Amino acid sequence: MKFPVLARNEVYLVIVTTVFLTLSVVSVLLRVPVDKSQMAFTVLFEDDPRVFFFDGSKLSEDTKFELIVPLKDVPTDRKTVETFSNLAKDKYVGNLEFYGNPEFIRQFYESTRHAKIIKVHYVKPEELQRYNAETLFKRLWRAVVERSVEVIVLPKGELPTEAYKKLTSFFSISKQIPESSSVDFKNRLFGTLLGLYVSFHMPVAIFGFLLTRDYAIYVSLMSILGTIAIFFTTKNRFLNVAQFLTLGILTNFSLYSYPYINDIYTFRGVKVSLVALPITYAIVQLRKLLSLRGSQKETSKFLKLKIVVLLLTGVVVLAYVVLRSGNYGFVPNFEEDIRLVLENIFIVRPRTKELVFLPLLFFGAIVDDEFWSTVLTFFGTFGLVSILNSFCHIKAPIFVTVYREIVTVLIAGAVFVLLSIFRSLILVWTHKR
Repeated sequence: MKFPVLARNEVYLVIVTTVFLTLSVVSVLLRVPVDKSQMAFTVLFEDDPRVFFFDGSKLSEDTKFELIVPLKDVPTDRKTVETFSNLAKDKYVGNLEFYGNPEFIRQFYESTRHAKIIKVHYVKPEELQRYNAETLFKRLWRAVVERSVEVIVLPKGELPTEAYKKLTSFFSISKQIPESSSVDFKNRLFGTLLGLYVSFHMPVAIFGFLLTRDYAIYVSLMSILGTIAIFFTTKNRFLNVAQFLTLGILTNFSLYSYPYINDIYTFRGVKVSLVALPITYAIVQLRKLLSLRGSQKETSKFLKLKIVVLLLTGVVVLAYVVLRSGNYGFVPNFEEDIRLVLENIFIVRPRTKELVFLPLLFFGAIVDDEFWSTVLTFFGTFGLVSILNSFCHIKAPIFVTVYREIVTVLIAGAVFVLLSIFRSLILVWTHKR
């Protein structure tokens, strides 16, 4: 008897997904009050004596500051870390978004286990020319709602003051610097559940538990392996979405701890997680195409054209997705305008990659032509891995991430339905149905 590599019984898969998704939803509901309690934040202006930006070249003569923020160009040598550690003994340490030095923060944390590291969002004076009061407010809104920062630092001026006043109409802003986010939500228990969930789809994944000594690698391995295993267990793409939502929630809870909440550590292999499934799917489909080489149904010239189209498409989309990942991805102006419209409607912006790629995934399941079904499904895999990627941002409040994903999936589903109706009308009109 041959032992199956993947579970393929549809009823079994539905039961497994239902059980683990139910556990995940209950866990989310239990965590909501915890995350809400950690959304307190304050706003400081650049000239506030409570904040000191550390660039490694100068020390503060005034030791009354409460928050010390290392900048991007701070050297990561041992001497600088020790100097900084002496300055920061009883102070809050700001982990600065976009303009900070993640490696310096990590080294500082590992050498001191400092318990007062908080997330800081800083608007540089030279950035103000890109904003009006509304768009600057939206930037601050996202920093609070989507990334749960503890401190926002603004330059002095009329525009930041106007955006700040608008922010006060939506939030109760703390007068003091909030304490750093520090919780114990049994993340190791959820790490075990994550391993079991993936193993129920791919039994051989049970050996991944041997890697639990390096817990971060274990979680990344299980999550990335899970994207591949889960996708190939079924051709029901709606079930795939539910499976990936479950995988994402379990991954998030597996890493939910002080270093991850405060962005000291991040999900390892995030770019690998974005491309592992699409590349695997492309390889499987290319092997199928190459196996048709001797078939009379496929001419050699036409087969080569299909392979070239698939490869070129794959390279372009892979490059686009990787470049768009992270904090510095390029966003065209027209896309930013669409995002703002959606954000104004739904409070939180739906995920762009999922809005684009999930309808293609669903279309791939109903298109009759095998080649175009393959191409559409390949595109669609990026929508699925984007679901996992959403939950890898541990600092975001879980209820915001879940709401965002639900809205995104519903919109993507609605787009698919509308396009399916349009497609059916065209087929009827052209007498092909």
